[in-house]
Amino acid sequence: MKKKHREITVNGVEYAWTLKEGDEYNKINIWRDKKVIHEELLAAYQEVGPRIIKEMIEDLLAEEEEEEVEPKREVLLWLDDYRNPFELKKNWLRFYAPRWVYNLDDVVWVKNYDAFTKWITNNGLPHQIAFDHDLAVEHYAPSEVYEAEEYDKWEKTKDFEEKTGMDAAKWLVEYCMDNNLKLPMFVVQSANPNGAKNIREYLTSFLLQNK
Repeated sequence: MKKKHREITVNGVEYAWTLKEGDEYNKINIWRDKKVIHEELLAAYQEVGPRIIKEMIEDLLAEEEEEEVEPKREVLLWLDDYRNPFELKKNWLRFYAPRWVYNLDDVVWVKNYDAFTKWITNNGLPHQIAFDHDLAVEHYAPSEVYEAEEYDKWEKTKDFEEKTGMDAAKWLVEYCMDNNLKLPMFVVQSANPNGAKNIREYLTSFLLQNK
C-alpha cells in the first residue's frame, strides 16, 4: 500500500493529510497540531486531491461550530422546604423573584441544605438563589419567638440535626471563594425575621468585601 503525505492551509490554519492507497479503498487521515482529527475510507476509484481534502476540512469545521457549548442556562435555585415556587396562586415567585414567573422551566426547587449543595456542586452557580432560613420542622420556633425577634437566642438553646438556610449561605460563600467565583444574585423569602436578616447581612458583607 502506497502512502502519500501532503500539507494544506484552510482558513489560515495548517493541516496535514496522508493518503494510503489500496486496491479497493484509499484511507485518508487528516492531521492538525500533530493529531489525527479525521479518518475516512474512499473507494479506490474516487479522486483524492487538495480540493477534496479542503472540503472535508471545511465540513469538519462546520461540525465543530455546531458542537460548541451553548450559553449557560440561567436558573433560579429556590431553597425552601415549604414554599412551592410552582404554586402560582401563592405568588411566591411574583413577590420575591418576579422575573421567573414566566420562566418556570428555569426554576429549580431544592428543599434542604444537602440538595442545595449537591445541585451547585453538580451544575455550578445558578443565576439567582432564593433563600429560606428554616428548612426543617426542628428549625421552627414558637410564634412568640419570631414576634419578639429573639430567634438567635432561641437557636442557641437547640442542637439542630438539619442545617439551616444560613448554613447554606455560608457554604455558598466558601464555594465562591474556593473557586474564585462571584456571588450570584440572591433574595431571601424566609418569614423568620432574624434568620432572614442574618442571611442578607452575611451575603451582603461578602459582596462588599469582594467588589
